[in-house]
Amino acid sequence: MISEVKGIKYEIRKKRNVKNINIHVKPDGSVWASAPLGASAKEIDTFIAEKAEWIRQAQAKCKLQREERLSRNDDMFALSTTDCLFRFNPLADRAWALIRHRLKRRFPGGRPQIKVVDEKSRWGTCNPRQDYISLSHRLMRMPDKTVEMVILHEFCHYLESNHQAGFHGIMRELMPDYKEREKPLKGKR
Repeated sequence: MISEVKGIKYEIRKKRNVKNINIHVKPDGSVWASAPLGASAKEIDTFIAEKAEWIRQAQAKCKLQREERLSRNDDMFALSTTDCLFRFNPLADRAWALIRHRLKRRFPGGRPQIKVVDEKSRWGTCNPRQDYISLSHRLMRMPDKTVEMVILHEFCHYLESNHQAGFHGIMRELMPDYKEREKPLKGKR
């Protein structure tokens, strides 16, 4: 279950063998709370709220470490999945905000999951049956606006499975400058 308090999104995992509420900040900045089975959502929210400053500091440290690593690394292909997700997930959240009102179904985690793949012939793919989209790690070389456009493109496949006029109409409606954002991808495959 995903929750949010004081601007901090976190996923709750209730466990039988846990006695206290514990917070984990992952290298990608995501926050997980493990809690005893009997802990209420209010108790967990209160605990997260009390630790909000510590969580933000831990997230900032993760972000700084990631940015330092990215600035030192000329070989984008050597970046880990965590490095890619650190960059792709916030862009996916922005793209999701554009389209979620059009979709009638709910998704575990709030939106389709992002997977990073070593894809050479495509920038992204959509797997609506398993609720995830795959993004090529090669997108790490592209500007944020371009990556956000690729992500929205894949999310649009939840509405239109092909690339016919209806699909492009949705893209134009949700992101009027999508053709401009697409230009850095041309000839890069």
